[in-house]
Amino acid sequence: MLTLGLAMQGVSGTHLIREIRQTGQMSRIVVVTRSSKANVARLCFAAGASGFVVKTSSAHELLAAVRKVASGGIYVNLEAADEPMLDAVAEGSLPHERLTPTEVHIFLRIACGQTVSEIARTLGISPKTASTHRTNIIGKMGLHSDVDLVRYAVVYKLVPDDDPEQRAAAGRGS
Repeated sequence: MLTLGLAMQGVSGTHLIREIRQTGQMSRIVVVTRSSKANVARLCFAAGASGFVVKTSSAHELLAAVRKVASGGIYVNLEAADEPMLDAVAEGSLPHERLTPTEVHIFLRIACGQTVSEIARTLGISPKTASTHRTNIIGKMGLHSDVDLVRYAVVYKLVPDDDPEQRAAAGRGS
């Protein structure tokens, strides 16, 4: 297990979390940081952290977080928690994993830069239906905008290297 601060010179904390997790050598990471913002905690969990504690927390809370994470659990400092993030952590799944297949398809198209109108035209649905799907996707994932959605897709490497139409035509994607 590792405790990790986010403020490091020359490297992003969330990038480092992803790199550590990809090596497979460190399975549990508790982030200890000054930020109490829920979106920072969400990005840390998205990168692969198992715990998030604000530096101003008591030593008792840090110890509780380390114990919980060391025993296989997930710990979120209440100062940084918000409902969508807590839901994602409690369910033990990543936000994009809770989307329906149609929502995943639309999510990827938005992440690739398609507008709601383009998606509607391509999928043969009304713009209102496409917009409703977009709103549902953003709500389910606990995001606030298309920019957050794209950022999330980049963090999780969900954005394809090519156009979604080309992937679909080649039979490599949804």
